[in-house]
Amino acid sequence: MRRARCSISEVWGSEIIVTTPAPNRVPVSVAKKRDSAPGSAYTQGMDRFRRFVDAYNDIDEFLRERLGEGDGVGFGTLLRAYSERYRLPPHDVELIRLLSGLRNELIHSTSFMEPLIEPSEHALSEIERLRDGLLRPVRAIDRHRKAVVTLALEDTIQTVLRAAAEEGFNVFPVYDDGRYEGLVTADGIVRLLARMGGKGIENRPISEVLALDPKRLTGRIVAGGVALHEVEAMFADDVRLQAVVLTPNGRETERPVGILTAADASRASL
Repeated sequence: MRRARCSISEVWGSEIIVTTPAPNRVPVSVAKKRDSAPGSAYTQGMDRFRRFVDAYNDIDEFLRERLGEGDGVGFGTLLRAYSERYRLPPHDVELIRLLSGLRNELIHSTSFMEPLIEPSEHALSEIERLRDGLLRPVRAIDRHRKAVVTLALEDTIQTVLRAAAEEGFNVFPVYDDGRYEGLVTADGIVRLLARMGGKGIENRPISEVLALDPKRLTGRIVAGGVALHEVEAMFADDVRLQAVVLTPNGRETERPVGILTAADASRASL
């Protein structure tokens, strides 16, 4: 049996093994008896083959269930629709697309009931990582659960400055009678200072800061269970967004259980 090694993609740096039959190939039944011992190259290759195809099938089934599509829709269409709706990282989308092509080669390249192509360990680890990320994504609350310092409408700018110095935060959700009203940020305070002509604003109520953001564009309430990559994508979509306040179910009347700032999202993208 001759083995030739070829590169499948420079994007993810994996290789596959292409197996071609020798002129006087040993019958498959004999080859299996000879090579199927635990730990043999044959057994390891078949195990990688099975796990790779299983991982792909898990991804395919997941996409169809989430999108409510049947077997008549192609995998590429499913992937594109899901990534647009749930904001999958572009690099992951490209990897899934490339690995789906390898899966097609695996399924359709067989001889004597044996696969002629074996996925590399790297290809296998990548598709299993992507599968796990889709089925069990890291939630925003998993990484950004923290005590959140909140303010009331009647609090003053001086209260904000004191809290910023003590807590090291520069964004504060504001609540009035238990309902989210907006976000006070350092940028908002600077805008208010400019509006007041540089005069002292320490005793001004923070409601005046919120008045500069009437549409509440700088903050957003999101359920903590939302996938982290979806929340991070919100900042890429809207440069005005300064923070996402996490609550149990994404309701404005719930107490915050975490917060994700634009700086957090920027660090995650590095």
